[in-house]
Amino acid sequence: MMTFIIIIHWNVMKNNLKFVKVQKNKEHVDVLYNLLKNRNHTISHQTLPNYSQHEKFVKNHPYRVWFLIEDDGQFIGSVYILKNNSIGIPNIENAQKNVKLAIEYIMKKYKPLAAIPSVRSPHFTINVAPDNVELKKAVEAMNTKMIQVTYAF
Repeated sequence: MMTFIIIIHWNVMKNNLKFVKVQKNKEHVDVLYNLLKNRNHTISHQTLPNYSQHEKFVKNHPYRVWFLIEDDGQFIGSVYILKNNSIGIPNIENAQKNVKLAIEYIMKKYKPLAAIPSVRSPHFTINVAPDNVELKKAVEAMNTKMIQVTYAF
């Protein structure tokens, strides 16, 4: 996993994406489960949780904020911010365009939480699975700097 620090400030581009705050209802649980089942790259889990486990996660999620991303009436992905200032974009259609738009949206609406030495960066960061070439290219095309490579034991 590679972590990129995101230090970007630009005007939000005009786009047709809609960001819908995740609710604890069946529709959002279902949409998120379908997105999870179709995910090609993963950092946080090795096996697909069952629906009940997923529903429990959605209803008790650890995120600061979580949005479904809608394009022309279809949910195409999700984006969230963790309390450690990392942004998660687990799966999104047309990543080259939509990753930038999702990050622009987050950065326009939210500021990173204050830094805590050895706990939380003062900047937004994003983790990228090493085999997620599309997300890596999208992130590298923005004003980012790679700050670490992470290994699991």
